[in-house]
Amino acid sequence: MKNKRFLLGIMVFILGMTVAGYAWGQTLTITDIPPRLNNKYMAFEAYNDDVDVIGCRIITNDEIITAVRISNGRASVPLWEIDSNDVIRRYTGSGILDIEVYVFNSETLDGNEDELALMEFEAVRFSNGTATISFFDTIYYERFE
Repeated sequence: MKNKRFLLGIMVFILGMTVAGYAWGQTLTITDIPPRLNNKYMAFEAYNDDVDVIGCRIITNDEIITAVRISNGRASVPLWEIDSNDVIRRYTGSGILDIEVYVFNSETLDGNEDELALMEFEAVRFSNGTATISFFDTIYYERFE
């Protein structure tokens, strides 16, 4: 069965929020992604007890998410969080986050896409909103295709 929980969670997360422009935020870079996932698209959720972060290229007010293309076994994904005024802004924090990365065939996500794969990472350390990890750091990986 295809898993659509990422987009459902993101749609609830951004419902009624305001986008603070389309500026690129800080990034999570994932390297060593298997070649079969090249030319696919990824977006993610990251969280701990204090913050929820979305990883994607753009979030719009009409609840459309633009994912980031995987190329040459890597992707650098901008990070966004919701501030106390319900405004989506770039994530610039430091700390440890758990991450669920979702892979899709399409770049534009509106909640109707099937996920091709799920990667989970635990205890990823961010510094000023930036981190780099390897696919080999996954604690869980599943392909749905």
